[in-house]
Amino acid sequence: MERKCSPINERIMEALWSRLGHIYGNKFSDEFGNSIEFWFRAFQEKGLCAEDIKHGLDACLDSGDQFPPTLPKFLRMCKPMRAAAHVPFEPAPRLSLEHRKQNQARLSHYIGELKRAISQNPQNGSKAESLEAGQVGADQERVA
Repeated sequence: MERKCSPINERIMEALWSRLGHIYGNKFSDEFGNSIEFWFRAFQEKGLCAEDIKHGLDACLDSGDQFPPTLPKFLRMCKPMRAAAHVPFEPAPRLSLEHRKQNQARLSHYIGELKRAISQNPQNGSKAESLEAGQVGADQERVA
């Protein structure tokens, strides 16, 4: 889908420069006062149009930033965020009985390794008993 776009001209750039000066005051003119032609060429190279510039100005006002954006940041601000395409929810496929048994066996294996690691440290006796009972509390979540 081709978008309709008004080309950027010198009048639009002068209006942009004026608006950015009003938004950011001396911070903008001190930082970018002599850069209007450079920004103009960058906009042309990137294929921006007047509508994109309006998005950029709106984004400046909405941002609440007290400092003016750099040229790369302003270029990003000129491109409106596109809404993500709606993707319908699809539940995860159910595992077959064989896969569930394999996962249960792996889980049992890891629990066994954890129990052995805990029991090798005499300070962890109560933690091993809690793990065996399936009752690991908040104070026992991390095992040294």
